[in-house]
Amino acid sequence: MTNFANGRTSLLTTLSIGIITYILFYGYFHNVAFVYGADAENILAPLFFDISRSIHRYGLLAGMYDPGQVGGLSLWNTPYFHPLYPLYFNWLGSDTSILDTMTRLRMVNLVHLAIYASGSYFLCRAVGARHWLSVVAGLSAPWFPALHSLLNWPQILASFAWIPWVIGCQLLLYRNSPPSSRIVTILGLAMSFSLLVYAQPAQNMVLAIIGSAIVWVYMAASSIRHGEQEQKRLFFQSTISLAIAGAFALLVCGNYLLSVVVYMSKAIRWLGDHGTIIDQQKMPLSALREHALHWPDIVALISYRTEHTVVIGNLYLGAPLLLCALLLRSRCKNDPVVIALLSSALCAILFCFSAFAPILQWIPIANKVRELNWWSCYAVAVMIPLGSYGLQKLLDSKENTPSTSPGRNLLPFNLFGLGLVATVALLVLDKARAVDLLIACLSFAIILACCAYRFPSKWASSLACAAIVVLSTLAPALAYPRYPLSVSLLNQQDHILARNEAKEIASRITDGNSFRFAVSTDIQNYKNVSVTLANQDLRGIRGDISPQEYDKFRLLFFPTQAVADLYGVKYEILPSSKSLPSDISIDRDVSVRTNIRALPRVFFVQGGAKIVDSPIESLLNASSLDTWSFFVAQIDLPRNFDFSSYGKGNPTLIFPDVEKDTPVDIRVSLRSGAPGLLVLNEDPAARWRARLDGKSVEPIRINGFQTAFPVATAGQHQLEIRRPTHLFE
Repeated sequence: MTNFANGRTSLLTTLSIGIITYILFYGYFHNVAFVYGADAENILAPLFFDISRSIHRYGLLAGMYDPGQVGGLSLWNTPYFHPLYPLYFNWLGSDTSILDTMTRLRMVNLVHLAIYASGSYFLCRAVGARHWLSVVAGLSAPWFPALHSLLNWPQILASFAWIPWVIGCQLLLYRNSPPSSRIVTILGLAMSFSLLVYAQPAQNMVLAIIGSAIVWVYMAASSIRHGEQEQKRLFFQSTISLAIAGAFALLVCGNYLLSVVVYMSKAIRWLGDHGTIIDQQKMPLSALREHALHWPDIVALISYRTEHTVVIGNLYLGAPLLLCALLLRSRCKNDPVVIALLSSALCAILFCFSAFAPILQWIPIANKVRELNWWSCYAVAVMIPLGSYGLQKLLDSKENTPSTSPGRNLLPFNLFGLGLVATVALLVLDKARAVDLLIACLSFAIILACCAYRFPSKWASSLACAAIVVLSTLAPALAYPRYPLSVSLLNQQDHILARNEAKEIASRITDGNSFRFAVSTDIQNYKNVSVTLANQDLRGIRGDISPQEYDKFRLLFFPTQAVADLYGVKYEILPSSKSLPSDISIDRDVSVRTNIRALPRVFFVQGGAKIVDSPIESLLNASSLDTWSFFVAQIDLPRNFDFSSYGKGNPTLIFPDVEKDTPVDIRVSLRSGAPGLLVLNEDPAARWRARLDGKSVEPIRINGFQTAFPVATAGQHQLEIRRPTHLFE
């Protein structure tokens, strides 16, 4: 077991590894496209930009809701990421343009590469590797292709960077550590898991949970099988510690996790050619297999090829590290913690393959990861420390007794001799590059020399181990494609033109905060144009966000004319080729059409509201443009609320005097002749609250995704509506 007695040295080493990694990757990716691609530049960056700008203008919590996308996008309960995860640096509110946001996302990637490197060092030490070998393994870990496959998704990399910390803390809890260290480890586990969740509570959380579960099951089986009272006591103690850490984590992020689960229960996910899944439908096998490896791809473990990066993940580890990790099964028989971790890594490797899709489809939680190759990220993150420790065990083996004959220690010598032959044969069959063959031969040559001669000191064996770990990273590192900044989509001519067009459109729309826009699907890249307009402080009705709430998608993504009117879609951006003489011409390609029937952001309705089972279905079936429709579900009404006075007769609309209208607060003056509902054309998920004549009023969800405040009496009224903007208010 690793000795962490010198906590100061370990802390300084951890920080040093992180700093060195940051500097190395900063230089490696200088003037190179580091964060690029449609997801990062067309979806994530515009959303991060809106969040940063809202925080700068209105306060920290203002970034939790984006009025510019999908009819109002609440980030309180979505699985994309949590805007207030501290290492996204949204709280700085520093972005003045989308290009500033891209620069910040580069920094986010660099920070989390550093966190991952430090975590890999920590995991190596928790497994049992010596200090300097762990340092080399930590510095080498971010260079493996599995991690590089995440670079285009900063939120995914941010989440994954905490996995080595989560697993390392658990290993320490399974060891017989002193009470003081155990308390620190429990808090460390709770904190690292919570940060993983807030960074992105999706696939990486599944990897961490399933990997941890496999370790726990193996430890439970081991304690039962051996039947020793002390081992059972240690396992029980460890389980209690894990439960306490879990309880702490739930206190920190449980409410967010629960809201994400509720959101996903009502969401739609797009699966490309495999259709969609809605609510709790099971992932189809064809979708699971689309991003999976096949048995001939087993060579991906020892041969780096870009085609083995299937969307996310790459199984490359290198033959020496792979063989040394597998040898731990025989060399660590008395260390169930190491074998348990090895078992979880081997399961993750198997999960990458299409043949295991039917099994994964039926495993709860695990079946949420569509891209099976994603499991390779967990496998590599765990196998690097295990392979490094296996090298150490091999070179420190007592079997390596002094000898003048290189053939004295035949078992490991022969084993790795066969490994060399097999590796070279596989690489040749896989048509690997010459440099890959050279690196593999050099790595095995070092191991064979180590098997033949005993090193005089642990320093020498650690140096040999370090050389093999570094060599394992060279093959992919030398082959990584690096692209100039010009490949960035934001630097492409069509994106520059789209931003300029968006500025021109925004300059023509003077009431953009009161009404919404929609971009015609006849516009090329209409999704990108939608988010670009949202970055100009305009309120849109669409957005290329996945997963989305299914009902909101059905209602608003391609709305009927009646729904578009109700939700305030006053402006439609369409090609000039389809424009009318009354449309506003922006340039030779784009025009803007105005819809005079669109309702504003705030209006008052007297009578006509109906209680129905499903407001969404009722609105979708409402084809008449002559009568406004207002529907409420019984479940959305406050308890013991008398709704009868709000449903009498036909609806009558009154437009109150708007004295203040910002994205975060509205103040209106209203004179009504009867009870009615003041409707705010914003999603209730933004947590709107109101005061009517100085008294708090409970909001009601109406028409699916609008917020209504009941005004129970006729007369003159003052209403102030706002959403949270600061932590303490």
